[in-house]
Amino acid sequence: MVQPPPPPTRSDGDGKTIHATGQRDLRQKWFLERTHREIARSVGVGVSTVSDLAKRARSAGLDCWDVVEPLGEDDLEQRLYGVALRR
Repeated sequence: MVQPPPPPTRSDGDGKTIHATGQRDLRQKWFLERTHREIARSVGVGVSTVSDLAKRARSAGLDCWDVVEPLGEDDLEQRLYGVALRR
């Protein structure tokens, strides 16, 4: 089985690397109700990365699929990380 490529990354300003995650990952969390471990395995990141995403999403009011679905990737990244990643 071919593994998906790792997501893009950026620094959070404190030297910590953050994996850019977006709608596909939050869809797995809120719509498909997958566990953090299942999501981490499917996108090739650590469980702590998925946990951080879920925490950021809740803090940003992105705690259900109906709120996340209409957002574009740039808007979503802005709300999660305070800045949209350059692609």
